[in-house]
Amino acid sequence: MMARNLLRSFTSPSSLNPVTKIKNYFSIDRNLGPLSFFCSTATAVPSPTSSPSSPDSSESVPKDSLFARLVRVRKPKDSIPQVLQKWVDEGREVDLDNVRIIIKSFRSYKRYSYALRVSEWINGIQHSKLKPADAAVHLDLIAKVHGLEQAEKYFESLPDNLRVIQTYGALLNCYVKSKSLRKAEEIMQKMRQLGYNKTLSYSGMLTLYVQTRKLEKLDSLVQEMDGKGIPFDNFSYNIWLNACVVGSDIVGMEKLLMRMEADPVIVMQWNSYGIAANGYLKAGDFKKAEVVLKKSERLIEQAKATGRTGSKAHNKADEKAGQAYEFLLTLYATMGRKDEIRC
Repeated sequence: MMARNLLRSFTSPSSLNPVTKIKNYFSIDRNLGPLSFFCSTATAVPSPTSSPSSPDSSESVPKDSLFARLVRVRKPKDSIPQVLQKWVDEGREVDLDNVRIIIKSFRSYKRYSYALRVSEWINGIQHSKLKPADAAVHLDLIAKVHGLEQAEKYFESLPDNLRVIQTYGALLNCYVKSKSLRKAEEIMQKMRQLGYNKTLSYSGMLTLYVQTRKLEKLDSLVQEMDGKGIPFDNFSYNIWLNACVVGSDIVGMEKLLMRMEADPVIVMQWNSYGIAANGYLKAGDFKKAEVVLKKSERLIEQAKATGRTGSKAHNKADEKAGQAYEFLLTLYATMGRKDEIRC
């Protein structure tokens, strides 16, 4: 009955057939578990002539805004600098905060070459006003468009005032994404020496250790975090929880779940129980898997309900809930509960 309710909760006339969705999700790496699914979100890439605004938003971009001009560009390498320069030549102001929003929007739609050209131009004319966060974003864009080697060269070229925790963290993230274990460990050690002991950088290394199956190093890093008093958040806990699943350590997984539930700063989320369900399924314990799946479903419903504060929030809550329901359905299918997933 539970899985049948899930189907009713997220299907719509315009959505894919639920069975098709379930089949699609079986492409998840069962050795890695649901780590990538739980820690990332997919974003659609708009056509070159579309507006980067959300499709559920009633607001529209002014037709002659800088944003609107840039989004219509077909060849970012040549045209974006021309568009920006023409804007200035017309006597219009280039507001740095507005440019940051434009770059963020292009990044959210995975139009990295567009975002990089805007970032390059603004670096050239307002370099002295740039913040470390701007440099960190620029480094990440270079890595995405031109590769890791060019990103490293950019990092080395930065002045001391911009070579700080944000840019170190951006470079570390590039190494994590490319699974460059040695380089990631080297930059992490440098960050330790500089006192940059933040949860986010440790989460990156935890992710890398899971992806490269270096679970003994993950255990050591977890101990270091506890020893230094570096707090765990939901993201880092979920990576650790997934490592237990990858290592088939069900006892460790259960102890960690209890720790999370007892942590006063952690609000339990559906995906943590989803990871646990995946672990139980790998161990063949369908009874315990169903128990945590029910907990997961209740949290999805709660999150969906709290998101209903307006049309845009409502749609986002429904979208996230739909993604969550889809994954839970794959777990039911894995359990062989075909009778539970009939429409």
